[in-house]
Amino acid sequence: MLAPSSIYSMTSPRQRNFDAIPPLRGPNGVQIAFLNPGARVNTGSLAITNKCRYPEAVVRWVDWFFSQEGLMTMRIGREGIEWDWAPPGTLSIAGVPALWINIGAQGGSTNAFWMQYNVAQYNRHSSQLGVGEDLFYGPEGLNTRIYKYTSESYVPHRPANYLPPMYFEASVLDPIIQPMNDIQSYRYQMWVRFVTGDLALNDTNWNNYVNTLNQMGLQRVIDAYQRTYDTFLRNAGR
Repeated sequence: MLAPSSIYSMTSPRQRNFDAIPPLRGPNGVQIAFLNPGARVNTGSLAITNKCRYPEAVVRWVDWFFSQEGLMTMRIGREGIEWDWAPPGTLSIAGVPALWINIGAQGGSTNAFWMQYNVAQYNRHSSQLGVGEDLFYGPEGLNTRIYKYTSESYVPHRPANYLPPMYFEASVLDPIIQPMNDIQSYRYQMWVRFVTGDLALNDTNWNNYVNTLNQMGLQRVIDAYQRTYDTFLRNAGR
């Protein structure tokens, strides 16, 4: 799913013209939302060399990233300019006690903070104070809209079973790196052609597409995922 800012400027009136639609229902009634529970969850690392004169200060600095203040400053911006603490007794967009309120429109250029995914993302927007109907379609209401659409239109259709984040051993990953890259590039290329109508989505073209994937080593990739998943299940005691 693309971020809204990938399609339009969040400070433009054009963003008021967009709404989310629920997952499409297939001819047999199947209606499934995309679910990636491992999205934005990655193992991190910190290196302190023997040239560092104050390693304790470096650790304290990194620890600050995981504090509420550090999280807000790094991802949302400056207190009193881009955000502020929510009034006591108010509720967030998730219906829990609100911690902060957005007072600056998201989007646009800034040199005050890093508006990307970074060290800590826990409990951020679920603790944001929501907005009323008058600001729902404004830049201030972006996260309120996203939460509403997600909870009402997508969460009810999330799959019961899904593939967890996979961490491959080098001996398993190395032989499939090139096939995986080739397959992904080809898959996106064909996806665009099918969606735009450049290539008719019929049995002949679809079968050619699947045969090409198989020739590119799709089964080797699937087998590597299966071995890694089996290892995951054993380690999890399942």
